[in-house]
Amino acid sequence: ASSTRASGPIERIAVPRSAPMSPLLETGRSSRANAAERPEVTLVFPSPEPGAFSLVVDGNAEVRDAHVAVRPTHAILHRPALPG
Repeated sequence: ASSTRASGPIERIAVPRSAPMSPLLETGRSSRANAAERPEVTLVFPSPEPGAFSLVVDGNAEVRDAHVAVRPTHAILHRPALPG
C-alpha cells in the first residue's frame, strides 16, 4: 500500500550521503539498547496541526554515551487520508 495526498502519491525524499545533519537524541537505556541492536531506525515528527503533514525520517542510528545519533537516509511527508 502506498500513501497518497490530494495531489497524488507522496514522494520519497532522498537525503544526500554527504548531508552533515545527524540529530543527537537524548534517550533512555532501552532505546539505546534497541538502537545498538537494530541501527536502522525511523523518526516521526508529528504534524503541528490536525490534517497537516507529519515528517517521517528513516536513518542509521549510532549510540554515543547517553545519546543516539541518527544519520538520515530517506524522508517523506505524510498526511492522513482525507475522509470520504
